Amino acid sequence: MSAKATKKTSKSNDDALAAFVARKAEIDSMLTRLQALSDDHFNYSPDDIGWDHVGTLGYYAELLKRVTDSGAWQPTAPGDGRTAGFHLWRRSWPIATARRSTWRGLGSSWPRPSG
Repeated sequence: MSAKATKKTSKSNDDALAAFVARKAEIDSMLTRLQALSDDHFNYSPDDIGWDHVGTLGYYAELLKRVTDSGAWQPTAPGDGRTAGFHLWRRSWPIATARRSTWRGLGSSWPRPSG
């Protein structure tokens, strides 16, 4: 490998490491906010709680379970050409596609989700 190619690869690895650390900081911040919300019962008093709140927490728990059970951060076999990010994207892609097609099938009388 030439010196120029080695330098380019090193720069790319440095950029990837910096991006990884930045993403990790984002996740750490989200976890801190989530823990604070949980400690405060998600800003609800006991008198406010209804079944809609139970459903909302159940939905959030399902989303968190998808992330924690995805195995996206599990190491892959050396040299198999896969990365953790690809695993997470690949697993979520059919779900996102199914949701889009479900909304299309509901017809124009149903509200569309934002985003």
